[in-house]
Amino acid sequence: HLDAQLGYVHKGTEKLFEHLPATEHLRLAEHVSGDSSVAHALAYAHAQESLQGIAVPKRAEYLRLVLAELERLVNHFNDIGFIMFDAAFAFGGANGTRLRERIMQHCELLSGNRYMRGMVAVGGLTQDISNYDLSVLSSDLEKIEKDFTELMSIAEESITLANRLRATGKITLRLATDYGAIGIPLRAVGGRKDARKDHPYDAYANFDFDIPTEDSGDVYARFMIRVREVYESIGLITQAIATMPGGAIMNNGSGVLPAHATAIGVSEGWRGNIVYVLSTNNNAAIDRVKVRDTSFLNWPVVLHAVLGEMVPDFPLIN
Repeated sequence: HLDAQLGYVHKGTEKLFEHLPATEHLRLAEHVSGDSSVAHALAYAHAQESLQGIAVPKRAEYLRLVLAELERLVNHFNDIGFIMFDAAFAFGGANGTRLRERIMQHCELLSGNRYMRGMVAVGGLTQDISNYDLSVLSSDLEKIEKDFTELMSIAEESITLANRLRATGKITLRLATDYGAIGIPLRAVGGRKDARKDHPYDAYANFDFDIPTEDSGDVYARFMIRVREVYESIGLITQAIATMPGGAIMNNGSGVLPAHATAIGVSEGWRGNIVYVLSTNNNAAIDRVKVRDTSFLNWPVVLHAVLGEMVPDFPLIN
């Protein structure tokens, strides 16, 4: 039995938004969840852009997609590797972390840092990415995809790995729906919610991609969602680079906010969707920022997924 004290570690993030100047809000958003810097920055920027009525330049929209999908790849490779590590399949775990590192090196090359902080801005991006660097990324993604396919073909032959993942940490569609689960846990029981499809933002509406689903609701299903999303992310990045428009990457807008207004910004992080709600006061200044990270909804489901399971299976389920 797991009794999780959710909210025990309270960082005061939303109160900090109220005290910081608006120029520092994006920087704070990038640090709400360390592995989702781009996704949190995008959700905040979308809300701000809605308030100001800013149209983001096409090139910036395409580059935002590239950055967001690179972040998704980094985290999926990491989780795929660590699930295999936790199941004592060391070969798979080592290769998962190796592939993650290759993507992170591209992140640093494109943005100047491994978590791509400081790239997203209200109205676009703070800096452009050269077409040469994008072509290098596209070329290396072909090799990474081949490496990953070989890794998964070996992993699929491991009976021990399959035995640890199948029927472990099962949840049902009813349970996921009752708790409002989103992202990977929901898609592992057949749900197809994804902000990139449901509320297309930036350049996502321009590309065809699948939202992988499974129906068994166990660790294996969640593992396979990650595996299949790797291929979708590589496909999206490749398509975006191949059709990358030229032009500006920033629209500064007027900088004027309406008084007594509320706006919602959404992005699809690697765990699931992230939501920011911004409201302004009498003086047309932001006085409230509400953050809803994916884990806020998904963590309570873990309590049910671990019931009746072996203690060593907790890392796999978590």
